[in-house]
Amino acid sequence: MNTVKTIWFGAVLLIALWVPCLSQTWATSIEKLAYAFEQLIQKEEPGWTFKRIEPVFKDEDVIIEQWSLDTGSVRVSIVPHKSPAQASEVLQNFVRIMKPQERQFDVGEEGYSWGFGGCETVFRKDRFTVYVGAVVNVHEDPAGDERIEAEKAERKSSDQRKLSRKFAKLVASAIEKDK
Repeated sequence: MNTVKTIWFGAVLLIALWVPCLSQTWATSIEKLAYAFEQLIQKEEPGWTFKRIEPVFKDEDVIIEQWSLDTGSVRVSIVPHKSPAQASEVLQNFVRIMKPQERQFDVGEEGYSWGFGGCETVFRKDRFTVYVGAVVNVHEDPAGDERIEAEKAERKSSDQRKLSRKFAKLVASAIEKDK
């Protein structure tokens, strides 16, 4: 009887020690990916600075980074899932709710854009869902010509869309390299 108690105690102790290790491995994995992404951005897009944003709920497994330059900013959220299938399911639920404007075939296994002029990008790469949003600063024209204002709005929309997709592709590349 003592042998059975000892075995059960040992098994419970082993599980109690093993579960926190899994959590640390998970956190280390997402941190490693975030570091790879940061290094890639600094190499490919010098001059951009970033700040890590804390998630609303501290226990969430998500990396949120705000990248800034004088001309605009990009927010990137990387969410790990247990499997590519789970990531796909999360993305499909998002698509069902948000009804994105268009499908993006040039980033990840599944990708979509939505928002003003398609300036927001969401995609799945492997077991990650990634959300990218860009804002570009367009300086005010002192003349205030309506035609010029319309051209600026179109240029701003186009620039935001390009910037969002550029960063999305860089995150996808970091995920690919981190495999």
